[in-house]
Amino acid sequence: MDPIDQAIIIFLSEDPDLTMKEIAEQVNLTQPSIGSRVRSLREQGFLQKIYGINFEVANLQIVRVDIQTKDINELIDKIALKTNILNIFTLTGEYNLSIYFFGKNLAETNQFIDKHIRNNSVIAKIKVNIINKIISNPVLPSMFNNNNNNNNKHSLKKTDKDLKNNGHYPLPKIQALILALLKEHHEVHPNRLLSNIQELIDFGLTDYKYRLSHAKIKTHIECLNELGLVEYIQCGSTKFVRLKN
Repeated sequence: MDPIDQAIIIFLSEDPDLTMKEIAEQVNLTQPSIGSRVRSLREQGFLQKIYGINFEVANLQIVRVDIQTKDINELIDKIALKTNILNIFTLTGEYNLSIYFFGKNLAETNQFIDKHIRNNSVIAKIKVNIINKIISNPVLPSMFNNNNNNNNKHSLKKTDKDLKNNGHYPLPKIQALILALLKEHHEVHPNRLLSNIQELIDFGLTDYKYRLSHAKIKTHIECLNELGLVEYIQCGSTKFVRLKN
């Protein structure tokens, strides 16, 4: 997977409704090229579209139940197909299973736990938590492990033609914008980067038009870090980001 594939995954995780044309404009490639890459990513299992609901808008509770059980497989078989189960994870440590499910209210939540979890003979102990707020969509951040950082470095001074001729690809516009800001301000806190970019968007000084959040900025910075373009520095308890020399 090269940087352009990583950029496609980032864009689609931010906005699954983007067209191939819109993605192509962001990464400076042709629409057929982007379409081919998206098909390949789907065939390899990197991209998957899942439809769901907004839990806050629907006023539903999300509940996490950590379980200590002597028979993980038996418990999973009994509850995995329940319609309100969101996901199930096996864990290390005192609790070896974690279940996420949703309910309309506290009474329905307790009823489900009593009926399907608490009275199960293979369960030794449980811990229940109701999730108060979802900070961002539960999508795996696009933080890729790249063992060839030295071969994937980009330069803002290079043109798109230079990059393609050298076997590289232009960075997504948001990442190029991050690098440009870091070039001006040297060491910057990620939250400050978000504020600066949002100001540029608000004043029409950039053609980047997609919604941003702290989580998305962090994802883009991590991607640049994996490419060897930026690095983190620790100042006391605060972590800043800067261009890598």
